[in-house]
Amino acid sequence: MKLRFYLVSLLFISICFHEAAAQRNSVTRPEERGEDLSSLSQAALFQRLDTVDLANICAGRPHENPSCIELRKICRVLGDRYLAGTLSLNKKEKQTIFLLVEAYLAYYARDKEKEDGFFDGFSEANSQCYRLWGLAYPALVAHVTDNDPDVAQFATNTLLDMRNEEVIRFFADLAKHETNWRRRGNWMRLLGFIGETVNSYLADDTRTPIDTAMNRRLYEKYAKAVFEEYKATLVHPSTRIPCPEDQGDTGQAVQPTVAAEVTQTPGFEDTLYWVRAALVDVRYVLKSSHRAAPALGETTITIDSAYILSIKTMKNGTLLESKVNVKDLDLGENGVYFIPPVKAGSYPGFSIKVKPERPDVKQFKNSKMVGNTRELEFYLPDQQYVEWLILQFLHVSGFAQGMM
Repeated sequence: MKLRFYLVSLLFISICFHEAAAQRNSVTRPEERGEDLSSLSQAALFQRLDTVDLANICAGRPHENPSCIELRKICRVLGDRYLAGTLSLNKKEKQTIFLLVEAYLAYYARDKEKEDGFFDGFSEANSQCYRLWGLAYPALVAHVTDNDPDVAQFATNTLLDMRNEEVIRFFADLAKHETNWRRRGNWMRLLGFIGETVNSYLADDTRTPIDTAMNRRLYEKYAKAVFEEYKATLVHPSTRIPCPEDQGDTGQAVQPTVAAEVTQTPGFEDTLYWVRAALVDVRYVLKSSHRAAPALGETTITIDSAYILSIKTMKNGTLLESKVNVKDLDLGENGVYFIPPVKAGSYPGFSIKVKPERPDVKQFKNSKMVGNTRELEFYLPDQQYVEWLILQFLHVSGFAQGMM
């Protein structure tokens, strides 16, 4: 699958935000001020970690909490030393890092339901994992199957951003040995994603994601055969024999579902199934976006059997809707572009153009058609959400257009 548009889009995002940062070069992050911990010994750093109250990590707003800011510094130093190959942890220190990452996952889980806390929890946990980098792997791996689906997805997405040979091999083994057909389908879909996409721009500019060529080589070494074997074993829904978990209390087979609209077991040729399954992740991002910035309105997205996307946003009592065939969206390098915030208090976003000679995006207001446009636009709380939704929307469009 050609993802040049994605790479170009993220490059553009990077340029825009770095230009904005240059204009604010007199402003530094809280963790860049005050005491410099880079010269502390490993023992001294872990002595400080041992005093952290993990149950109440980052109480209040993280950027205003001295303890939270010190933790950022400690994680940065440890992550830097890990990447430089100068860090060797004993069993107790490994356990300390494991529990620290779990504390951040718990912080995210605790705050994600709060309208005023979600972004703090997500951003802080995500940034700290980036700072720790490979030191965070064990705890994240332990939670990709967490009972809380939001935490599981957070752990999975963060590992994908920081992936290396160890992570790719882990996901390949997970997919290969999964026996639940629903979960196996999701892991296999993730393997296909790993083979095609690398997040070339991370919110932390001191951390570098895996090289695209290396990612492809590792995918072919560990995951490709697993993915191809899975495709070869898929059968048409009409021929599937129900598995034990599909039995209801009466012992009769019940129809399985993966998403609200998905009611059959997929064959690899069942494109609409995979598109709808991929929409689950898009909805998750949109739901999270609304929690982080309620002023943007609450957005829902559905797709019908003709591949018509319906994106509805309820904002200030007004229902706005856009409709377009997902197969008509332009995934080329000039089809997707970043929309920077135009003034203080406004939000960034991105736009996907419609292919030349294809029908327009139809726009509705309170169910009445009000016009047409050649672009589908999304606005989100910040750059991280923009990257996140581009990535997930790419998955939906890729399946629909036969590129995955």
